[in-house]
Amino acid sequence: MKYLAVCAIVKNEPSIKEWVDYHILAGAEHFVLYDNGGEIPLTRLFARYIAENVVTVIDWPGDKGQLSAYANCLELYRDKFAWIAFIDADERLVPKTGDDLRLLLPDYEDAAALGVHRVVFGSCGRLTRPAGPFIEHYTLAYAKSMQVKMIVRPQKTLRPLSPGHFEFSPGCACVNEEHAPVRGPLSYHVSDLVQLNHYSFRSQQDSCEKAERGFAAQGASMQDFYDHLDLPCFEDREILKYLTRLKIFGKKDPALICRLATEWSELGLESYLETGIRLMETGKLDRAGEVLGLMRCHHGQTAACFLLHAAYHRLRGDFEAARRAALRALAIQAAPQTYLELMLIARETGQTEKCANLARFIRKGLADADELTPEWENRLRTE
Repeated sequence: MKYLAVCAIVKNEPSIKEWVDYHILAGAEHFVLYDNGGEIPLTRLFARYIAENVVTVIDWPGDKGQLSAYANCLELYRDKFAWIAFIDADERLVPKTGDDLRLLLPDYEDAAALGVHRVVFGSCGRLTRPAGPFIEHYTLAYAKSMQVKMIVRPQKTLRPLSPGHFEFSPGCACVNEEHAPVRGPLSYHVSDLVQLNHYSFRSQQDSCEKAERGFAAQGASMQDFYDHLDLPCFEDREILKYLTRLKIFGKKDPALICRLATEWSELGLESYLETGIRLMETGKLDRAGEVLGLMRCHHGQTAACFLLHAAYHRLRGDFEAARRAALRALAIQAAPQTYLELMLIARETGQTEKCANLARFIRKGLADADELTPEWENRLRTE
């Protein structure tokens, strides 16, 4: 199962390819795009991405088709993706404590959805559409909105009620990044961990073209564009951490960036373990943490995953997190390696008696199974 997909309904969005590339760099593994009848069919624009099984395009003509498209996506992909983000093509999800959205989501798997708040960006006074990556040119925001968009757990989600609000299975709910319940499309703004950049106004040229197509929002007009120019604004450059890579991949064969979207979802547990152990043994703990975070996304409920997390946290000196991870591994499978990890944690935290007790217990179990080798004896030294 792929971990994170993004769904949107699209019509004549000039930056849609960059939108997909950006979200691949931010951790998305698949895209479900509903083609609302643009001048260039999305199947042509994303032919290589479709061939690489990164983008799925569904024709969806007609007016006011957003909620029906979202409902269709839930129906078709409920069991295909662990999470689906439902956002617009003028929005970009931005993780703020790292650069991979997937590493944030496992902490919310008990919820039905994560509500992400909008930060609303303006045109920066631009008259014409600038060349180059879209995100480079719009860095002035004018509102931290109460409005949320949701990244949902599709198996716990029944149907959309609005573009930013869903009905969930009984007993399930959306939460914000602080784990506070989000009971509708509005909630108090919080965006310390993740935000949704909403580029409500781009250049005047973009706004004029949008007016010709017809504004999606009821009552919207070009006057809104001119009015926003008088609003106080603040600089937000968080998204620019992706800019260099976005420029590089924009010049490469699309197959390369598609590979970024698929490489971790296709990796088996043993490959994750080998990679994580190798990085830990060579002291590359930051990179090991990223790999272990992705392993948690794709193989999270396995004893091996929790055990390697325990060793990682022990090496980082976070012994309480190490102990919790080891106990979760133990709850799944009572293996000598897991008891050994608890013994190492006890030894490194000065719990001499507990360390000795664990060593005796492991030694007896191995001896009873006729598996007490010299290598194990060396591991069980408590000094």
